[in-house]
Amino acid sequence: MPLLFLSTLTPTNSLAAVRFSRPVHVSSLRIIPSSLAPFPYLQDFSSETEPASFPLEIFFNWQTLASGNDKPRASNILLHSTLQYTGEELEYEIDHDGQLVTRLLILKGPFTSMTLAVYGRDAAEPKKEPEATPEELPVPAPNYEPVPLPGVSLAPLPAALDPGRITDPLALPRRLLSSTATNSDIIDIMRRHLAFPHASSSEVTLDQVLNSYEIGEDWIQELMEVLEQPIDPAEITEEALQNINERLLEIVAQSPAPETISRLLSVLSLHPVVLVDSLLPIILDANLDASLYPVLVDASSSSAVCQCLHRIGLPGGLDPPIYQRITQNMHMWENLRDGVVDLPWISTNTWLPGFLPSVLEVLGTVTDLSTWPHNMKLRVAIASLLALICTPMASGDTAGLKARAIMDVWLSEPGIAEIMKDALNHENIKGSLSSSFGEPLLEKVRIITASMSTQRNGSTGHTPANGHGGASPTNGSIEAAAAYLTVTSKRWPSESLQQLHTSLKTVLGRVSGGDDKRPIMHAFWRQNTSAVQCIALVLLEATRQLSDQNWELTDATPARDLVQVAQSSLQILHHMVPEFGLLSGMVPLVVRSLISLLVSLRQPTYATRYSSETSIRAHCERLIEHMSEMDAEGNFVHSGADAILPVLLQDSLRWDEGIDPLSRATAAADLLIVLLDVDHTSKDRTEAWANQLIMQLPMMHSLLCALDPVRIRQVIDLIRDIDDGEFGVIDWLVVERLTSIKEDAFVGGSDGSKAEKQVATSFADFRAERSLEFVENLSSSQLEAYLEQDQPVAVTLAQALWSIWDRQLSRSHSLAELILSRSNAEPRLRPVSAAILIATNTTKDAGNDIMVILPKLVPLLDALETDAVHKPDQLLRAVGAAIAFLPELEEQITVEWQRGEITLESALSLLDRALGFFPLTEGVVTGIPVPTLSEGTAARFKGLVEVLLGAEKAETLTTLLSRLSLPLISTPLPEPTNASSLLGSTLRTLVQSETVRPPTTPLSRPLSGLDGGLRTAPPSARKTSPVASLAKNYSKNDFRELRTLPQARLNTSRPPSRHVDDFELHPEGAVVVPVPAASAAPAAIPAFGAGQVPVLPTGAQSGVMPFYTL
Repeated sequence: MPLLFLSTLTPTNSLAAVRFSRPVHVSSLRIIPSSLAPFPYLQDFSSETEPASFPLEIFFNWQTLASGNDKPRASNILLHSTLQYTGEELEYEIDHDGQLVTRLLILKGPFTSMTLAVYGRDAAEPKKEPEATPEELPVPAPNYEPVPLPGVSLAPLPAALDPGRITDPLALPRRLLSSTATNSDIIDIMRRHLAFPHASSSEVTLDQVLNSYEIGEDWIQELMEVLEQPIDPAEITEEALQNINERLLEIVAQSPAPETISRLLSVLSLHPVVLVDSLLPIILDANLDASLYPVLVDASSSSAVCQCLHRIGLPGGLDPPIYQRITQNMHMWENLRDGVVDLPWISTNTWLPGFLPSVLEVLGTVTDLSTWPHNMKLRVAIASLLALICTPMASGDTAGLKARAIMDVWLSEPGIAEIMKDALNHENIKGSLSSSFGEPLLEKVRIITASMSTQRNGSTGHTPANGHGGASPTNGSIEAAAAYLTVTSKRWPSESLQQLHTSLKTVLGRVSGGDDKRPIMHAFWRQNTSAVQCIALVLLEATRQLSDQNWELTDATPARDLVQVAQSSLQILHHMVPEFGLLSGMVPLVVRSLISLLVSLRQPTYATRYSSETSIRAHCERLIEHMSEMDAEGNFVHSGADAILPVLLQDSLRWDEGIDPLSRATAAADLLIVLLDVDHTSKDRTEAWANQLIMQLPMMHSLLCALDPVRIRQVIDLIRDIDDGEFGVIDWLVVERLTSIKEDAFVGGSDGSKAEKQVATSFADFRAERSLEFVENLSSSQLEAYLEQDQPVAVTLAQALWSIWDRQLSRSHSLAELILSRSNAEPRLRPVSAAILIATNTTKDAGNDIMVILPKLVPLLDALETDAVHKPDQLLRAVGAAIAFLPELEEQITVEWQRGEITLESALSLLDRALGFFPLTEGVVTGIPVPTLSEGTAARFKGLVEVLLGAEKAETLTTLLSRLSLPLISTPLPEPTNASSLLGSTLRTLVQSETVRPPTTPLSRPLSGLDGGLRTAPPSARKTSPVASLAKNYSKNDFRELRTLPQARLNTSRPPSRHVDDFELHPEGAVVVPVPAASAAPAAIPAFGAGQVPVLPTGAQSGVMPFYTL
């Protein structure tokens, strides 16, 4: 039956529809499971059906074709059917007779993707009769006979010849070489006879090339023939290098063919540093074509090339995978010179031309090869024996023959045959064996490996592994997947990613099966790469592509495909990294890609809609756990894992345009939490992590500044579990956080426009609040320990609080209350705590709470010259700020007196409490101006004190104000004798005749007079008092001017009322009720503002308080 439709449906709401261009007869549906290639002629198509089982509802839009006299049926009739998909290939027969005609097929079910094939025919075509099925002829079984593997000899080999008991892999070849007349070392022989894949048969020497008359391409060909064979270092003189450089410059200027440059680059990497340093810069200056990048990658496996690239730098415009692999090789060679051996990297590149001899030369005699894994020792031993086999021996030399005989015996071991098979996949090994008397050995290896492959395929290739007729993945599919992934890691596919998905799923199916993973590694080794490295490169490129895709919001399909590639790559690495590790040079790149992947999934783009950020984050966290595994002695299991923490912290602070910095910080913090959640049963492991944290404390502090409180608490708890106070990691972080408060306060007060200052101050206050929140979130016992005397943290906390004491920060207020409640708190903390309470409370309850807070601060003035106060000027500013609000206290007394809510006795008591604690000692610190306290304000309040409380209190106030360098009006002080004299003479002189507008609500309740009697005010009169009249002498309304200043605090504790200054005063028209004269003469009073209070005749009528009348 013809195929009408084939595609993978990915619905977004559990509904999918298939609409045909014209009516069709649908005979059957076929649901194809994942990872199958159901149609051989569609090589790039791979099925994808998820989940493994689900119910499916099918709706057909049933139509009938107009024919004869039949009445057409309505086209909106839906035929409904259900089926259950169980993970096997399902073919569901719909209408075998071809009666069903439809143009629309609707599928409903809880599936995320489904590969559907619809079979049928065009309704306009006539039905074809079924053809006779040809008789199937029996297919004869294969008649091949596998070549038997060589049997293991029953006689045990001597310890020196037994491959299973190798200690020093170079001991045996050196012993064989010692019987010859040559003085060469085995490492030099390995370089000479295994490093040149295309050994030239030309007899042209370097000297002949230098004196040749050839030019251009012909001369370059002669030079490469010379470079394709070993050169005696003595022949490379300065004159020879200069000659080659001049000719090569001329050729490069003529833009030679890329093939010529490629061949020259390949052979150049096999020679000493002196030749590479001279010629490689000239080649790189030729603007390499992109097709030469893979050749440059292979050349970077040479130590000489990496040294030169490190000195001159990499060429610009390299693709990210190429750049990463070259950088990784450079990093590996640097580590190797420092004594850090990365065995997976050496194992991956063992058979590359000249690689192993260079490694052994760099390691020299300082590295004991007997400590290497057995598989690596076998590789070194086999390479050295092959070098002896390929060496042309003089007559009488038997080293090569003995080496070949040993290899014949060793090939009976399956492990040796596998290593030899890997070696023969490299042209330099195969070419060296073919050009010497090692060709019989080469043929024997081919026969053995072919037999092993045949037997392996014969035992597993004919048994279906799934229930839907598909064959299990064969070794051939792994080979194809390895080849495609190797190419993809170097050059990303420009079109569909379908084949990439198929290859990744093939590898994932093999690694997740629990079987031996070495065949997978061997499949990639045959492509001159490592499986882990190749998959990691695919992950890096998919992450980079996804990061770029976040800006393309028109189509989500590419982003969804990239997320699937990244997820499959992560799952493969989960299975591979624990067993095979990760190249140390790849660790930083992988960590950065994980953060970039999480950041991309958290951006508000289409990529987020088609992926589950939670599951991807779980994959990333699991990979971090595998990479950072540590043994009980505190050593990382995988090389390069010590770079995970610094890379996480560095990348968390990186800024990308258009990306929210907090999303990068939180993504790194999620991985950091997993990284630090270690097992604390081993003391060595805990100490190792503590040392890691100590080395990265500055960046750790910067990251904590950017995190939310929940993640901060998680990170701090993990650090506390690691440190537990022994190393002082938490102490350092707290001190650094407190130090940042001073820096933020300085930034908040920086120069600039008013708007810039407001923004800077707001941000600085926000940062300071977060820093104080960080301190308060510590455990209560730890915080109390920090507040004790002689604690370094307490000293830093005092300095930080002084920098923000006058800012309205709730955290600083609560911390100040905690400090003052501790009797054993550091003395340096108490002054600033009192100053904070003054600055924060006066804005809320000016005139009330200030009376409670100010006494806590003033006694500390006696310690200005001691270490108890670090900044006495700021302490005095705090006192001045408190004094600046005392005039508002005066206004409060006035208004409350006016309302009848306060008596003279209570007013005197309130003022006495406000001023009674001031010290009488002279100040030693001057020149500290308080801008909120004007001259008039200070003078008026001083006058109030003089009148009500006497000269002693006024002198105390004068002393305090002089300590603040405030200008005062020098006036004579009264000489009160007793309280009756004060009430009878001084207060009465303050009464002045004024005409007052009556209040809107007359006051008629009884109030106390000055003599203690009760009087009732007439409805049309306004009660007044000496204090009220005193307040009305504000000539310029200084208090209102005071409240407009930025530093001013308003009294919000009392209910709203009309201000005393809202009443217009007209002293000239005031009518005063006469009062009987007293015997005492009026006393002199101080001057207030610009005018003098008039002295009026006084007369007492039974001590009644005078009133204003209309």
